[in-house]
Amino acid sequence: MSDKKFQFVAAGEVLIDFLSKEPKKSLTESGTFGKFFGGAPANVAVNMKRLGVESTIVSRVGDDGLGRFLLNYMKELDLDSKYVSRDPTWPTSMVVLTSGTATAEFVAYRQADTQMTREDIPNELLGECDIFHTTAHGIARKPTRDAVLSAFEYAQKNGKMTSFDPNYSVLFWPDRDDAMETIGKFLSVTTFCKPSLDDCERIFGKKKEDEYLDLLHGMGAQYLMFTRGEKGAIFSTKEGERMEYPAIAVKDIVDPTGAGDAFTAGFFSTYLRTKDFDKAMRVGIKVATFSLAHLGACAPLKPVESYY
Repeated sequence: MSDKKFQFVAAGEVLIDFLSKEPKKSLTESGTFGKFFGGAPANVAVNMKRLGVESTIVSRVGDDGLGRFLLNYMKELDLDSKYVSRDPTWPTSMVVLTSGTATAEFVAYRQADTQMTREDIPNELLGECDIFHTTAHGIARKPTRDAVLSAFEYAQKNGKMTSFDPNYSVLFWPDRDDAMETIGKFLSVTTFCKPSLDDCERIFGKKKEDEYLDLLHGMGAQYLMFTRGEKGAIFSTKEGERMEYPAIAVKDIVDPTGAGDAFTAGFFSTYLRTKDFDKAMRVGIKVATFSLAHLGACAPLKPVESYY
């Protein structure tokens, strides 16, 4: 247990990524798998900690060997696990997925992390942080969805910056109408939103990039960090300002898993120090590029000043 104050708090899934050891296009072709720390909001918290920002994750794992693996990983990083509960009934969640340059094929087995309650996210924790972050994957199921939405609304009402990653996937959330309604509720109280081009296509269907940005701002998001893979990124404000940033060429991509989470961590770790959107975008791209050269969602990042 710790009395640390956290600048960055993430809520949602902490889980095991079982990642194919050889680059494959499908799980059918994949043979052996490696065990990695995973979960989009947890990845961001780990990356923020490595970059030098005091961070934590609110979640649940099972009271099992996989849960202990995740808690031990956090301990080794000195990432406080005070707010990760061991659920006595539900096992640890996991995702089985492919590695390589292609968009990953995955199968998700969601368990303990879906069972969070509002009591898991104390107001005292939200009152001390600067940024409260979550993702569409993390809030795909109840009761976690209701708990995180209530905490998100509380944080926004009390002057905290909120961050939402709309990483929607039908594999996590088969009821698309339900997903759209819930995503809309979160966006209505969102300061920062980091959609990818793939996310937008899954949520809204095929549209022009400007239309995606207009739709997300129209639903409430104040600032957008819109990532587009090799096309780079766009920073967009609700007032209509839009700035484009080129991608950094990567000679050999090892694994794209978690690159978006690395971007988010690079952006926020820089913004918290500098309050400079332009610098934060450029560092976010550099950190994401570094992540692409490593297997698994949590690359061995250096302090954020290394990427300035």
